[in-house]
Amino acid sequence: MLDAGRGESFNARDAGNISNRDMLGSMEFTCAITGATSGAGDGQTRCCAVRDTIDNAQLGNLTGLLEEIKRAIDKTVYSGERSGSNYDFVNTVARE
Repeated sequence: MLDAGRGESFNARDAGNISNRDMLGSMEFTCAITGATSGAGDGQTRCCAVRDTIDNAQLGNLTGLLEEIKRAIDKTVYSGERSGSNYDFVNTVARE
C-alpha cells in the first residue's frame, strides 16, 4: 500500500476495530463513490482499546466507544484469566 497512487488506497481506522455508523459510512464511500472493489479489515495484537475495555476504562467520549467492544468480551469463550494484562485473552477478544 505504500507505493499506491492517489485514490488507490483508502484507510479508515478506529480504536478497537469496531463497526459503527461512521466506519460503515466510510466503507460505503470507499466502494460506492470512489469505486474501490475490495477492502480489508485488520485488528491488532495487544490492542490497547480492547485491553482497556476489559479493565473497564472510563473516559469521556472514549467510554461510549469502548461499550461497543464489551459485546465482544461477553461473547468470547475463554477458560484462562479474563483480564487486560493477559494478552492471550486480549487477542482472543480482538479476534471476536
